[in-house]
Amino acid sequence: MSDDCFYDYANKCDCSEDDKCGCTFPNNMPHDFSCNTPTPEPIVPTPKTTHSVLMSSPAPDFTASAVMPDDTITTSFNLYQYLDNVYGFLIFYPADFTYVCPSELVFYNKMLPEFERRKVRLLGISTDSAHAHLAWKKMSFQEGGIGKINFPLVSDIHGQIAASYGVLNADGTAMRASFLLDLSKIVRYLTINDERIGRDPAESLRITDALQFTETNGNVCPAGWHQGDAGIERTMEDVARVLQNI
Repeated sequence: MSDDCFYDYANKCDCSEDDKCGCTFPNNMPHDFSCNTPTPEPIVPTPKTTHSVLMSSPAPDFTASAVMPDDTITTSFNLYQYLDNVYGFLIFYPADFTYVCPSELVFYNKMLPEFERRKVRLLGISTDSAHAHLAWKKMSFQEGGIGKINFPLVSDIHGQIAASYGVLNADGTAMRASFLLDLSKIVRYLTINDERIGRDPAESLRITDALQFTETNGNVCPAGWHQGDAGIERTMEDVARVLQNI
């Protein structure tokens, strides 16, 4: 075991493919471990967009390495192929082996059947290596892992995907950002949370329902709209009706 490769937020080493990623966990700290194979410092491109640029615009396509639901690693995962004739919900998160991120991925995974019922495919993306993703999945909750996740986890180890979406932090990690893509791969919803605050899958489902409602009947959705509620017809009279009931 070499001490030359130290895993932290700035240096995400590309570990070997054994069950534990070739790693040891000194002092039982899940953030700090040594790896067999060091990798060069990641190339961190300078973000050239802000998050608002992509609203109502085509989502940037990409091909990258990813860990699939069956724990295989592919080096040719393509976003547009994955989202063929379905909606997409992209879950950017800062890093594996952290505190808020595992709660989000496990919670979204628990809600996955509800997304699938709406023809939505989930996708996790961080700037960790694919082998780090796999090691994290193969560890139990008690060991600091996330266990079985039934949607792909993409490796954006050089930050190029996060940069193209305008959600790359100065330290080279991805922001806690979400993007909802429609059937034409157009961004219809995006949020960025403070790194200390986790997302709510129920709110993601509500937004998905609202988008699909507007696509189906042409009406718009007022504040606090939930599935089963009436929308607003595009008249001032109907706006007045809604406002009187708030």
